[in-house]
Amino acid sequence: MAIHHHADVPKAFYNPNLGFVDLVIGNSKGGLIHLFKRREEQKNANPAVDDGLTVALKLPEIIYHGKSKADYNGDAIIEHYLNGKNYLVSLANKSGAPKDESHPVVIRRSNRKWVLTGYEVEKDYEGKDKE
Repeated sequence: MAIHHHADVPKAFYNPNLGFVDLVIGNSKGGLIHLFKRREEQKNANPAVDDGLTVALKLPEIIYHGKSKADYNGDAIIEHYLNGKNYLVSLANKSGAPKDESHPVVIRRSNRKWVLTGYEVEKDYEGKDKE
């Protein structure tokens, strides 16, 4: 929907631990456009890598079923193992809510505003993409 209307989509995704996640269309430096551009560049270099559309189709399942964990600055990472690959989705905390160092992801969930900021497929122990 974001691509078709070229507009941000509030509450585009949901994760049971984090709540809703907004999808920002962005530009070449950030957001969905950046994610698509980066994935297309990676696909050109390695045809086995998912293209932008494939990434978009996987996001709802990865975000909903993935396990959330905090990163060092109060943002979140969702990790999900799907079809033999480990996917990581980065989310930024854009709410301005205070950070709780003991558990910044779960605390005050209702006051947080999560924005999708990244998508990666974790590399295996040999440094090769699992894709």
